[in-house]
Amino acid sequence: MLLALQEQPEVSCDDASLIAQDQLEAVESRIARLLKLRDELRRMISECGRGRVAECRVIEALTTPAKGTLSLHVASSRQPQRSPALPE
Repeated sequence: MLLALQEQPEVSCDDASLIAQDQLEAVESRIARLLKLRDELRRMISECGRGRVAECRVIEALTTPAKGTLSLHVASSRQPQRSPALPE
């Protein structure tokens, strides 16, 4: 859509602004979901007693999330990988 607008330089940029606004709203929504996920992971980790799996709060939260919290799913038994550092 933006490429089509670029080929019409005399047209108002209202459409481009609307596209950018939609993208901004999508990014803000994703950020909000990620912040909630971060908070949930922090809560699970803070409740971890570092004991046995039978009493593991992290596993408990992953298998039976409390009402009003995020539902987290374990995709595999692999060790988590660190994300590459973002450029500054």
